[in-house]
Amino acid sequence: MNLGNWLSFFVIGWGTTFTAYVILQVITLVTLRRPYVYAAAVPLPFMSWVAFATLDAFLHGSNIWPMLMILTSPCAILFLLVVTAIGLKMQGHLRRGWIVSAMLAIAVAASGPYVYMSIAAG
Repeated sequence: MNLGNWLSFFVIGWGTTFTAYVILQVITLVTLRRPYVYAAAVPLPFMSWVAFATLDAFLHGSNIWPMLMILTSPCAILFLLVVTAIGLKMQGHLRRGWIVSAMLAIAVAASGPYVYMSIAAG
């Protein structure tokens, strides 16, 4: 897989959910304060393992190498959205609604391949 294929996979393909997860993880860790930042860091070790397992499967030539990443990224995104909304509400910063709005926009944009496949299959 060359660089162009990697970029298309992670920017407009099935890997967009993982890309969105990484962006949302950074936003959440920068935005929230203790103790919510600790809650936001919960998916980090799991998703690091998913990235390692996906890369390992790719290097071993598996034809279903991105499957684990495709299936776990939406769960991590949902977790981060909930933790961020709760954290901002409890910290009294929900008036910074643009943060939650931006995170939701990223999550919706990342769900593009799932929506396309459900429309195509229907």
